[in-house]
Amino acid sequence: MNAGIGGAGGGAALISIAQHLGVNTWPGLILMYCAPAIAVGYGGVIAQIQLWGDWTRERSVIRQARKTIEKGLKDPHTSDEHKADLTAKLELLDKAVAENHLDRVIALR
Repeated sequence: MNAGIGGAGGGAALISIAQHLGVNTWPGLILMYCAPAIAVGYGGVIAQIQLWGDWTRERSVIRQARKTIEKGLKDPHTSDEHKADLTAKLELLDKAVAENHLDRVIALR
């Protein structure tokens, strides 16, 4: 959604620049005719940056969850019962990550 808005805004900015340069000049004409393609490309770049940001945040949350669980498992004050619960949660985290990756691979088809 934001990528489309960014692309539209970028296209509108290019048209504005073209009008400022003069639509009868060669730079103005180039900007006028290339603005839609540039706007689509810009929107695609914004979408990729958003995907990268989402992926980075996701990986960070997974790492933090794993780190917290492993810290609890290594703590000598953690009871055996709680360690068993943490081990089950770690397995659940691994399963969720694997299913998420598998869903993404399937979605590529």
